Amino acid sequence: MQRSFFFRAVALTAIALIATSAQADRRTSLAGNDLLEDGDDVFLFPQTLQRYQNRMTLDFGPASGAGNGIFSLGNDNMTFGAAIHRDPSQQGTIGWQDRNRELLSLGGFGLQLTDSAFQAPLENFDILFGMRLSDALAIGARIGLGRGLSYTDNQIPKEEAQPPETRRKLDSNTQSDFHLTLGGSLKSDGMKLDGSLAIKALSGTKLVDNDSARDASTTVIGIATRAFINMSEGVDLGAMLGLNFATGWVIDSTGEDPVTSTNNGLDFLLGVGPKVQIDNGPLVAAYAVLKYTSVTADPDTHADANDDSTIRTKVVLPGIRMAGEYRLKPWMVARAGMDYSFATNTTDTFVTSNWSADGTPRGLNNLSQDNEADFGWNAGLGFNFGKLNLDATLNHGSLYFLWQNAPFALISATYNFGKASGGGRARVRRAAPAPMMAEPEPEPKPAEPAPSQNDDDDF
Repeated sequence: MQRSFFFRAVALTAIALIATSAQADRRTSLAGNDLLEDGDDVFLFPQTLQRYQNRMTLDFGPASGAGNGIFSLGNDNMTFGAAIHRDPSQQGTIGWQDRNRELLSLGGFGLQLTDSAFQAPLENFDILFGMRLSDALAIGARIGLGRGLSYTDNQIPKEEAQPPETRRKLDSNTQSDFHLTLGGSLKSDGMKLDGSLAIKALSGTKLVDNDSARDASTTVIGIATRAFINMSEGVDLGAMLGLNFATGWVIDSTGEDPVTSTNNGLDFLLGVGPKVQIDNGPLVAAYAVLKYTSVTADPDTHADANDDSTIRTKVVLPGIRMAGEYRLKPWMVARAGMDYSFATNTTDTFVTSNWSADGTPRGLNNLSQDNEADFGWNAGLGFNFGKLNLDATLNHGSLYFLWQNAPFALISATYNFGKASGGGRARVRRAAPAPMMAEPEPEPKPAEPAPSQNDDDDF
C-alpha cells in the first residue's frame, strides 16, 4: 500500500511540472470562500500561524516568476514563520476577494494609483509570528517588505561645453512597501473569533535626467474580523466584517508646475452564512455579502485648478459564495466552489466650465450608472500521502475533456514535518537489517489521513 502511495505521489508531482503558470492553494479550488479556514489565513490573521505550524508549503508554476512559499516552525506556545512570494498583500476585503486572486497575483502589486510606470517590487517576503497565550487567546504579527528598483547611470556629453565635457545622467524608478498586521483570536464555549488590524505603506519615486519626475505614496489601513458561532452539532454560523481605508497622492513634476493628484478609497463588507460538517461528511459553507466600495480621485488639487474630481461607487447586493469539499477516498478530496454577484456601479464627475453668461465658472455634475453581474466557479482535488498534501485546481477545460491546456491550473504541496526533537535526546541506534533470505514482514496498514487544512484546531 505504501508503495502505491509513493507511485501516486510521483505521478502527481510530474503533473505539477506541467501545470499552468500560477500561485496555488486549496482555497482557489473553493472559489475564494473565506468561511472555509485555510493555511493562507496566516496572511490575513497572522495569529493563526499557531494552528498551521511545523510545515512547509510550496506553490508551483512553470514560470520563474510564479510561485509562493511559506515555512513555519513552533511548539505549543509560539510559532515563527517566513514567506516569499510575488504579491505581498494577498488580501483585499475579507469575504469577497477575487476567487482567482492566486492566478492574478503574478506581477507585483504596483502602487495601484494613477501611474502604471512605477517599478513593481520583485523581491517580497514576510516574517510571521503566532503565540498561544492561553486555551482561549492567541496573538500574532506579520511584517512584510518589498522593494523594486531600476535605474541607468550614464555619462553623456555636455552640448554647451567647449572643449567637450561630460555630465552625469541618472534615470531611476524605485518603489518600496512596508506591511504590518497585528492579530488576535479568542475562543470560548460555542464561539471563535479571529481579528486583525493591518497597516500598509507604499512609496515610489521616478527620476528623469537627475530631476524628480514623479513621486507617489499611499497608505492603507484595514480591519478584518471573522466569527464562528456554534448553533448545533456540526453547524456553525459564520460572520465576517471587513473595512479598508486607503489614501494616496501623486506629484507629477514633468510640466512647468508640479501637479498633485489624490486618491481616497473605502471598502466595506458584511457577510453571514452557515458552515456545516456532520460527522465525517462533506464540509460545506455558503454566505451572502453586502459590499460597498467608494473611490474619490482628484487629478489636480491646486487651488487655482478647476474642480474635476470623480467619485466612483460600487454596491454589491447580493453577493453569494458557496463551496464544499468531500473525501472520496482516505487519500483524496474533491472540492468545488462558485459565486455570483450583482453590482451597481455609479460614476459622479464634477466639471467646471466657463460658459455662463457673466463669464464666471459654473459647475456641472455628470452622473452615470450601470449594472454588472458576475458568475464563476472553480473545482479541484486534494491528495494526502501521510505527511504530504497536494492541492490542485483544475483547468476548466479539463472537465470538458478537451485537454487543450494542462489538466491542473494550480498545484500546491504541503509537507507536515511535526515538532522538532529535543537537542538533548540521545540518538537511537538502528537495528541491523534482516538477512536477505528472511521471511518478509507483512505490509503495515496505511496511516490515517492527515487532518484537512481547514480543521478548526485549538490554539
